Amino acid sequence: MLLDFFLLGMLVGWLRGGRLRHLASLDLRWIPAILAAFGLQAAFSLAVRWGWTELLPYAPYLYPLTFVVLLAAVWMNREKVELLVMGAGVLANFLAIAANGGKMPVAREAVVRLGGPAALRRMEAGGDLFHQLADSSTRLAFLGDWMTLPPPYPRAVIFSIGDVLIGVGLFLLIQRAMLDGSQDRRPA
Repeated sequence: MLLDFFLLGMLVGWLRGGRLRHLASLDLRWIPAILAAFGLQAAFSLAVRWGWTELLPYAPYLYPLTFVVLLAAVWMNREKVELLVMGAGVLANFLAIAANGGKMPVAREAVVRLGGPAALRRMEAGGDLFHQLADSSTRLAFLGDWMTLPPPYPRAVIFSIGDVLIGVGLFLLIQRAMLDGSQDRRPA
């Protein structure tokens, strides 16, 4: 879903007269830490997909840790309002994950709506690295993944309030970066 917000931000920024090249001058601190957090999540997911199931017991510790790194990066960039919006989303997701044993709770109805009975069976089997089905014992379920974008949306997705906040912050950050640079170079 973040990619969708990123691409939408670039398109709208371009339509508003911004320039893609200005994204390169975006001044953010802790970029390596941000990339490491997302990279670690992706690498862990790929490793398990490739059959390294011995990593599964570490996921409930690793996943929340990546959010702590992202929260630290937000703090280091707190002068940017867009990062504070993203930080609110990261915090919301972190709270849902931390309150539920290191996995994001996912609404059963959302899984069935997008993936059908087969997706529900996979989730019930506990094979998802970073997600688990929400039930009556789930804490902060309203912060979990329960919203959906079903077909005809190009990529059916289940998402949380935190994901929306992160996406909106990213969209706004792209807008500022693309437009700030173009405004700095306009003749007086």
